Amino acid sequence: MIERRTDLRIRRFKAGSIVFNEATSVFDCTVRNISDTGACLLVTSPLTVPAEFELMIEGERRPCAVAWRRPDRIGVKYQPFARFSPHQARKPRAGKPFEVGRYVDIPKARRLAP
Repeated sequence: MIERRTDLRIRRFKAGSIVFNEATSVFDCTVRNISDTGACLLVTSPLTVPAEFELMIEGERRPCAVAWRRPDRIGVKYQPFARFSPHQARKPRAGKPFEVGRYVDIPKARRLAP
């Protein structure tokens, strides 16, 4: 297998949280390894993780974007703090159908679905 990482990753088995939807939705995860540019996260269902979110480890939040998905884990790349704005870009608009791949709070989606 060819190594495509640009930075050395350090093995960590730390508890973390995937925070999104204006910090109203949180998934637990385990940080498997971490570097200066990204991380590998163990999750129960990678399909429910949004494309962009904040990763919280030991009280510190980092904006992230999903780089790849596997059945039990995801790879994330850190995003610049100024560019990332989960509170603006991911609010569902009234009257518009939800798109596949965009994340929403599941209970809200059930209430808003026609």
